[in-house]
Order: sequence, then C-alpha cells, then structure tokens
Amino acid sequence: MRDATPADGSGRFAALENRDFRMLFIGGLFTFLTMQVAGVARAWLAFELTGTNTGLGGVMLAFGACSVVAIPYGGMISDRFSKRHVLVLAGAFQAATPVWLGVAVATDTASYWMLLAASVVQGGVISILAPARLSFISEVVGRETITNAIFLSMPTVQLARVVGPATAGVLIGVAFFGLAGVFFAAGALGALSVVLLIGLPAGARPDPSGRSALGDIVDGLRFVRSRPDLMHLLGVSYGVVLVGFPHMAFLPVVAERVHDSGSTGFGLLNAAAAVGAVIGSLALANLERRRLRPFQVRSALAFGVSLAVFAVMPNFYAALSVMAVVGATSSVFQALNNSLLLTSTPIEYHGRVQSLLMLSFSGFAIAALPIGVIADAVGIRATLVGMGVLVLVVMAVARLAAAAGRGDHTVNTSRDEEATMADGDGHDLTPAESVVRGYWDRIWLDRDLDALEDLVADRIVRHTAEGTETLTRAEMRTRLAGAFDAVRASDVSFDAITAEGATVWVRLTMRGVSLATAAPMALVWLAQYRIEGGRIVELWALHQPGADWSP
Repeated sequence: MRDATPADGSGRFAALENRDFRMLFIGGLFTFLTMQVAGVARAWLAFELTGTNTGLGGVMLAFGACSVVAIPYGGMISDRFSKRHVLVLAGAFQAATPVWLGVAVATDTASYWMLLAASVVQGGVISILAPARLSFISEVVGRETITNAIFLSMPTVQLARVVGPATAGVLIGVAFFGLAGVFFAAGALGALSVVLLIGLPAGARPDPSGRSALGDIVDGLRFVRSRPDLMHLLGVSYGVVLVGFPHMAFLPVVAERVHDSGSTGFGLLNAAAAVGAVIGSLALANLERRRLRPFQVRSALAFGVSLAVFAVMPNFYAALSVMAVVGATSSVFQALNNSLLLTSTPIEYHGRVQSLLMLSFSGFAIAALPIGVIADAVGIRATLVGMGVLVLVVMAVARLAAAAGRGDHTVNTSRDEEATMADGDGHDLTPAESVVRGYWDRIWLDRDLDALEDLVADRIVRHTAEGTETLTRAEMRTRLAGAFDAVRASDVSFDAITAEGATVWVRLTMRGVSLATAAPMALVWLAQYRIEGGRIVELWALHQPGADWSP
C-alpha cells in the first residue's frame, strides 16, 4: 500500500509522491469544499425560511450537537471497519444530503425540519469522515511520512474555507444558478470525493474485538488513560483550542466595529489567516519527527502572543498582517498535534484517539457563546487579549503538569559541557544525552538507518544478557533492519535520563506493534551508553517485554 512512498520520506512534498495519498489529497479538497458550500447554503435557506437569528442558531445547534454526540462513535467505526469503505459510505451521505435539499428548493417544497434533519446528518457524517480520513492517511503513507502528509493536507482545508463560502455566496445571487444550484454543486463536489476513493486500497481491518460498540469506545478511553503522553497531548489541545480558537467567531465584529472595514474587511481577515496557514504548513512540511514536540510548544506560544497582539493593532492593515501570523501558528499547532498523536498511537486505536482530538474542535464552537457574552461586557479587544493570555497560561500549566508527571525523570547537565539543546519536553540535554535521545528518536522511531552514521561509532561494543559482542556499523545496521521487520515502534518515553561526562544512563519505555501478530507491545529498557566524539561507542542494555515503568 505504500510502495510509492520515497524510501527516506524526505522532501517538502514527499507524501505527494505516493499515488494513494494524492487521491486522498484531492478528494479531501472536494470533501472540505462540500462542507463549506453546503454549510453556506443551509444557513441561507434557514434565513429565507425563518428570517430569524433563532432559525440560524437552530441549524448550527443541530449540526454541532450531533457532531459532539457522534464523534466517539465515528472513531470507533474507523477502527472497526475498512477505512476506505467508511469514507465511501460517509462521503455518499455527505453528497446526497445537499442534493436532497436542492431538489426541495427547486420544487418549492423545502421546510425547516428538512434543514434540521440535513444538519444532523452532516454533523454525523463529519464525525465519521474526519477520524477515518486521518487514520487512512497514516496507513497509506506510513509513519515515516505522516507528518509531511498532515502538513500538506492543511492547505486544502484553508483553501476550502476561503473559496467555498465566497463562491457559494456569489452563486446564490446568480439568477440562473441560485440556491438550488449551490446545493447541487455541493452534492457534485461530494460525489467527486467519493469517486477518487474507489480505486484506493481498502485499508487495514483489525480482527473483531468481541466487544460492543460502547465497549470499544470505553476501551479507547481506557487506552488513552493508560498513556500519560497521549493525555498530555489531548489536554494541551483542549486547552489551547477552547480558549484560543473561538477568535474566528468574532472576526466580523473586529472588521465592522473595531476597524470599520465591513464585510470586505471580514473576508480579507479570513483570507489572511488562510494564507498564513498555507505558508506555515508548507514551511514545516519536512519537519523532522524529533522536532515535533518543541515546535508544538513554540507554535502554541506564538499563537497566544500573536492573538493578543492582533487585538491591539491600531489599524486594519496592521491587524491584517498579524492575522496571517495567527493563522499560521494555529494551523501549525493543529497539524503538529495530529502528527504527534498519530505517531504515538498503535494503528488499532488511531480512529478513537483522533475522535477525542476532534471533540476539542467541536467544543470551541460551544465555548464561543460564553466568550461572546464576555466580549459584549468588556469589549472585543480586551477579550481577544485575554484569550491570547489564556493560551499562554494553558501552556505554562501543561509544562508544570508534565514536570510533575515525570516524577523521577531527571536531566543533569555536566558543568564542563556548555553546549545544551532542548529535548521534546523543553528540558536541557547535554551533548551526550542528545546523542542517546537522537539514537532512539531517529533510528527507532523514524526508522532512519542512515542516522547510524551520525550517532554510532565505526565499531560499537554491546553488553547484553546474552553476552558481549563488537559490531561494525554495517553489522549494527543489519541487526536493526531485522528488528524493524518484527517491531514498529510508535512511542519512546524517557522515564529517566541522567549523565555524568560522556556516560549516559536511561530508563525508558518503548511502545509499538508486533508486525507478526499486529498486537500492541511494550518493552522497558535499562541502558548505559558511553559516548566518544559525539557517537555511541559502547552500551550496556537490559530489557523486559510487557512491562511499563512510566510514571
């Protein structure tokens, strides 16, 4: 299924060399356009039928409430069945719903209950499509290229967000096209996305779990609770998204009341955010996996700062430029969170974990209401500044929680080593510790055997329970390649790492999947490394399968 993927997974557009991902990429654009075009058409029809804000709110509430309820089931369905079949069936419903409304408008039989029903269907469809699509991308391109694929997918979302509503709004006013034509166009776009899926591989289908649907959902929650790293990622996402992302709901107020630029200004602010998101996504499309966590933290901090700065800009054009930064940092944060979750989760839990992440994005629409009440009371500028500050507070709390959760995780910096670098959690590593961390991140997680040239000496002495042996770098490469045929590591947690000069001691947990049985696995390691010239020259290692010593 991944034979078209470049062997090294490198390059800014590496994932697009995979034919199956190209189909998903183009199909995703049609899917997102369908969502945006149909959403505008439903809102306009609601206004025509009711003429009230309550009518508009009812349509949005039906969509949002169904999404929140259906999301856990969407993840469960994605993990139970063939991803392609799930996407085709959900896509067919997505395409059929606007066509049904289009027929009702064309025959002058449309009624408000139809809108509510269509909104419920669309909310359910999106709850299934989103986790299944991200999980399928992970299967198609493989773990080595998933970050690149997610970053490349982000521009399609932004393009649809700008082009879809603008085009739909114009076409509604065209006499020979009108509202019915917009609904039919949304259905045609949805049908195109389904056609592109038909030729794709079915995707992995795990063995039946024997549990009920609710049992599988509970099992997914239990799995996440057993993984502090996933709990941390989801917690950060919920915090940042709920307090920061609702800013999008208030851009009309910023355009109209703060900068007196009206609907044109509103459109330009959306376009600036989209352009920034595209630039940010493409700029980091070839980001190395070992740099994902540091960049996730930096993107969240930059998002909080830029949101607060946007709020106090004295004129519209200054606000427009800062909005591009807000769009870039928020999009990068979202992509990095997706990548970290997918690369840290066994494939059989991808859908359920992604559905938990989606809940935060459904939740921010709900959070917009109390934030709007605050904005009416204290003003939109002060509210946006407060939202930016709260994003920074969330990241500070996350940093403290991560430090507390590590328990005995210690990192000691030798006095005679001045050069340091940050690890994934933002702690300073000595050069020797960085070599060991790089060994596990680049070789075991990224499966980059060429990294042996940088990290391992020409000859390395290994001490294990089986005895002592001396291996050349080429022999080490062969040994590791054999291990990769048996195991796919999805996460390495450094429960403790400490150094004294050129000697490094670690206690770590490696989680992954046995390729022979497709069963989840965990190995705990106690290891000591001796570093010379920036490379590992000797190691002592003991490991035990099935245990988990993480705090």
